Amino acid sequence: MVNTLIANQTNNTPSGNYELTLETKASLSQNQPNPFFKNTIIHYTLPQNTKKAFLQITSINGKVIRKMPISPTDNGQITINANSYPSGTYLYSLVANGQVLLTKQMVLAY
Repeated sequence: MVNTLIANQTNNTPSGNYELTLETKASLSQNQPNPFFKNTIIHYTLPQNTKKAFLQITSINGKVIRKMPISPTDNGQITINANSYPSGTYLYSLVANGQVLLTKQMVLAY
């Protein structure tokens, strides 16, 4: 059966060089350190088609505290300074092209 399939196969396979482009997926790391009391760093990766992006900080009850614009490049990091927020639990979200891609939780403890 295999020999019949091979014998009946036509050689229409194009030849040449091909470029395979893999789309970058979004990622959002857990802030380090967590909990934090001075500064914390968050690493992220944005999809290649990103036009506009920001990191959104939200209180645990859903109130948007701050939107921090980020460059729509593939990889980056952002530092959060604790002086801007009271002690507590917060959510941070990676938002690109108007859509929330990923959300994580961080704890600020003085």
